Amino acid sequence: MLFFKKLVKSVYSPALYQEIIQQPPKQAVKYYIGMIALISLVAALIFTFVATPLVKEFLNELNGQIMSRFPQELKLVIKEGKVSINMPEPYMVRLPDEYIKEQRDSGSSAPFENAIIVDTKTEFSYERFSAYNTFAWITNEGIAVADQEVRARYVPFGTPTNQIIDKPLVESLLQKILLIASRALYFLIPVVFLLVFILYLFNMAYCALLAFLVQVIANKVNHLSLSYKQAWAATLYLATLGTVWTVIDICIPGFAIPLGFTIITLVLAYANLGKIQASNINTTVQSSTPSSIPPTV
Repeated sequence: MLFFKKLVKSVYSPALYQEIIQQPPKQAVKYYIGMIALISLVAALIFTFVATPLVKEFLNELNGQIMSRFPQELKLVIKEGKVSINMPEPYMVRLPDEYIKEQRDSGSSAPFENAIIVDTKTEFSYERFSAYNTFAWITNEGIAVADQEVRARYVPFGTPTNQIIDKPLVESLLQKILLIASRALYFLIPVVFLLVFILYLFNMAYCALLAFLVQVIANKVNHLSLSYKQAWAATLYLATLGTVWTVIDICIPGFAIPLGFTIITLVLAYANLGKIQASNINTTVQSSTPSSIPPTV
């Protein structure tokens, strides 16, 4: 409960900052780590809540497009590593015309016009694969799949392979893939949490630089006498609202303020540290060097 009170008071509470600058900096570090952990968790939950239905909708739409393009009559038989087909060859399954048109309208030519080509009578070659302009080519003994590094990767089926590939099998496989993908979405929470947490953990280095400006504001503008360690401890608290702002900035496009984190932190430094009375600051926190004045006898 004390942590959440500090979280709220970090926006404006001169009394809190008077207490902070008289504590060891490690207390501020603990607060900062707890603060970014909480913000990272909230960001992960929001991202997962928003992304999950969008991803599911995309996968379901993709599933529908694949099944609508897969011919009802097509049947591939793989027996002892050899492929046969019940349709005239080469048999082509084209990509949706909408996809090709969108690619061309955007200024780039579509990488492929065909999703799959079945040609068991032609021996595999890279030249023929390129001419087919396809993502995958099923030959008599294997399958070639497009690859950016080597143009295509050819994988033989192997002698023991026996399989019948038709529309019901493809539909069953797609349903299994959709189920696995849906369950994998739950891993978004820990993944996003770690990414955001690590990002803000590195932000401590920026706070260390920002502490120099906070020290200038406190000492030159507000006429205090803070050491760098005290200014850094205060900066870790002052960074709370700015950190929340960066999350909002990312979630709401067009809502950005240039240097928003820095501006917010420095404005809060002026507002909070300006209300602290210099006479109320424990000077023993600022310096640990013993006095050079000899004691009187």
